[in-house]
Amino acid sequence: MDCLRSTGTLIVAGPSRDGLIIAADTCATLPDGQKYSKHKLIILTRPRRTVLAVAGTVVIHPDPPEGTTDIIDFIHKTKPLLDLEEVAHDCLEAGPDELTEEIIRNTAAACTEAANELIRNHPEVLTKLKHPDFFHLMVTSFQPSTGKSTIGTCRACVENGVLRTLEPKWIEFEPSSVFDTLFIGESKWVKEEVVPQPEFMEIACKCGVGSSSVADTTLETSEKVCVAIIELAAKTAASSRYPPSSGIEPPIDVLFIGEKEPPVKRQWASFDN
Repeated sequence: MDCLRSTGTLIVAGPSRDGLIIAADTCATLPDGQKYSKHKLIILTRPRRTVLAVAGTVVIHPDPPEGTTDIIDFIHKTKPLLDLEEVAHDCLEAGPDELTEEIIRNTAAACTEAANELIRNHPEVLTKLKHPDFFHLMVTSFQPSTGKSTIGTCRACVENGVLRTLEPKWIEFEPSSVFDTLFIGESKWVKEEVVPQPEFMEIACKCGVGSSSVADTTLETSEKVCVAIIELAAKTAASSRYPPSSGIEPPIDVLFIGEKEPPVKRQWASFDN
């Protein structure tokens, strides 16, 4: 059986004095290069003030019947064999009110277990990977009482034909922390092909990336940097001789996790599919 893999690409998070910005492109890619629009940022009710995103292999669909002409329509109307966004969402919603390292670890383990169950029945899923990372979770949260932004990430990668979960990373930005961004998805490609570009370095310098404190960074500044990374990545991917393994394209979704609940949609794409 030839399963259809739907991959998500670039998610960027940045702290500010008022809360946390998280942005994502809205391009999902199928193995044959077909692309469709998809929201990648998922607002949770538990833990509180928390947003989930999954990059890499997000959804795996069954093989369409012979003669199917509209693959995008097929995947929208057919129950997937694996939906890691749904697995992660359900695991987080069943957890505590506050985000913890343990719930990140448990969520990643649940996603890996679900993926391994599929792989046992469809081993060809691993042979068609274009990237060593099978999936990469990002869970972001903000605590108004302390002004602390929290970003938990965890990767599952394939090594010697085996899918395994790596140790989660837990990053906390205090108001006194140095302002910076964190991104997942095509992160290695972005670091090599996008971040060194003069255009990005100019924006980063003006916005105080790596030099200003979080307390001195407005949400508008954090949003500007996060969006700039994705915009420049999309522009570079479209013209690069060495594009990323999956597409990065606008429109860009942006959520702000602050004092209010639920998180605020600063930018949110509108599309029919």
